[in-house]
Amino acid sequence: GILSWGQDMDFETSPFQVNLGYQVPRNKEADYVGKAELERQRAEIDAGRFPFKMRMVGLRLGGNPIVDYAHDFWLVSTPDSERVGYITSPWWSPELDTNIALAWVPVGLSETGTALRAELPEPYAPKSGEPVEAVVSEVPFRPSVNPSVREVATRKGLDYAE
Repeated sequence: GILSWGQDMDFETSPFQVNLGYQVPRNKEADYVGKAELERQRAEIDAGRFPFKMRMVGLRLGGNPIVDYAHDFWLVSTPDSERVGYITSPWWSPELDTNIALAWVPVGLSETGTALRAELPEPYAPKSGEPVEAVVSEVPFRPSVNPSVREVATRKGLDYAE
């Protein structure tokens, strides 16, 4: 779940799109770059309206173990084959015994447990041209051995930025 600049996010990405909203302070009086816009985005989110079309999610996906850097983005589709997003950072997790990835998908398909499909290149696709099953997963993909302050707050249902 570690983000890569240029691969997973760039200067046009909001922290709220990539699970970094906890780094945006709620009650900071001092001014900072982008404060007004970030406060506007948070207000929309707090009102139940996510102000973006796409959101980064974690995926657990099938296929052969992905053991090399992905030089391109791989497409994500719905179970009925509508292409809706793309994978940015895939890799094999020996600890979880599955492929994991970060991916951009429409907000309406970003809930944990949502079934999707991933179009993997050879040699990772078991059958050439046939997408593999993918499921939206929480990020981080497993609880930390030494949880951060953010993880502890999240488990308690708190917003770390408060």
